[in-house]
Amino acid sequence: MEHQSNKAEWAKRWKVGQTGWDLGGGHPLMPTLLRRLKVEAHQSTGRVLVPGCGLAHDAAYLAKVGYAVHGFDIVEQAIEQAEEAYGAIKNLTLSTADAFQLPAMDPFDIVFDRAMLCALPKDLRVAYIKSMQDQLNPGGFFAGILFAKVNLRPDQGPPFALSESAVGDLFRGGFRLVTWETFPNHEEPKVVEEESLVIWQKK
Repeated sequence: MEHQSNKAEWAKRWKVGQTGWDLGGGHPLMPTLLRRLKVEAHQSTGRVLVPGCGLAHDAAYLAKVGYAVHGFDIVEQAIEQAEEAYGAIKNLTLSTADAFQLPAMDPFDIVFDRAMLCALPKDLRVAYIKSMQDQLNPGGFFAGILFAKVNLRPDQGPPFALSESAVGDLFRGGFRLVTWETFPNHEEPKVVEEESLVIWQKK
């Protein structure tokens, strides 16, 4: 879920079960996201990259509805468990990789981010967005479900809350905003109070 330098920290979280971001299934906003991709981005098929996929619930969801999905995580244990749960799904590929040092791959139509950007400290966010931008076809989309409001101080994260203005600063140079909607989070415990569904298109 983060840069190679913090791989041991994230691996430790997985080992002790400190994975509060894992919902045990696809995110409740996934159907809404699919509608927005279809109607506003005209993307109901294509290649999708899912960074920091964890147990790959969302990656599996996208593959089941027809996208060709490649999910990756920096933690080997996460990918091993994801393979056990979803490895037989058609159109789903899973691998262990670092978002900042990705191997050469064919470009993607969509990057889907649920909890990756929100796990990164400020000093890594620009490099992460650049890395994801490099994976996209011209006109491709960065689609995300981001944490808009969390019950933590900034020094207690991750996860980190991301405001619309802060995300806009990251994307504005290389992307145009397609949609931004904020929803209350009904999952418990309430570490995350609000989430934003966002789609940005690569210029």
